[in-house]
Amino acid sequence: MLHKLDKVNAIIVTSAIIYLGITTNVNPAQAVTLSLSNPGFETTVQTNEPIPGAGFFDFETPSGWSLYDPNNLVPEDASLATSFTGGWNPSESFFATVPEGEQIASIFLVPPGAGEVGFTQNSGVIIQPKTQYTLSVAVANTPAIPGSEVFDGFPGYRLELLAGNTVISADDNNVVINEGEFQEASVSYNSSSDDVYLGQELGIRLINLNLDNGSGLDNGNGIEVNFDNVRLDATSVTESTSILGLLFITGLVFCPLKNRK
Repeated sequence: MLHKLDKVNAIIVTSAIIYLGITTNVNPAQAVTLSLSNPGFETTVQTNEPIPGAGFFDFETPSGWSLYDPNNLVPEDASLATSFTGGWNPSESFFATVPEGEQIASIFLVPPGAGEVGFTQNSGVIIQPKTQYTLSVAVANTPAIPGSEVFDGFPGYRLELLAGNTVISADDNNVVINEGEFQEASVSYNSSSDDVYLGQELGIRLINLNLDNGSGLDNGNGIEVNFDNVRLDATSVTESTSILGLLFITGLVFCPLKNRK
């Protein structure tokens, strides 16, 4: 009797291994790049040079983006004397190259510690179940002006993913960015099958934290953060494992073993 049970157990265990090998494969996940408005800040084309030698820039929120300014730091008539945002085609004295295209975005804030400002955009994407959404951005620490410490230091950044008006994931200044460098930063959100945010529109924000952190040689904060090459990807991964099948096989394996006692 025991010999027969051993054979039965061997057959069941072998079947279970084959079953698991077939049904627990994860379908290959392919990231889909979602469409964003003006992700490289190439619109509007910059033609004015308010500071000779700095490159072309303006004092307007880049096309396709909205201003996020909870503390009203950026006036309607923004200028070099105030906080401002805008597009920038930097001269080589600031950046020899930029990550994408020719232009980048700037958020210049004074005084340090007065509050954060950013750019926000509704993606038009509705949050789906079992999907990973990833926002990737090239973030820059604006280089100091030669002979000056105006931009020395870094005021910090934050990237946010939103469901409607709710922040669901953020990269809060996690990447170290040296003076005059662009670094890749990203933040992800993984939705579940019964996620509370299903059906809501996905939004993104790029923020200058304007921290009064004394990170510069003059104990300033660097004032400005630059952004470029904004990407939003969605990746869906579906597992084909049958939970009921696993429970069924588990029961078959353990029931004969139990009968041996």
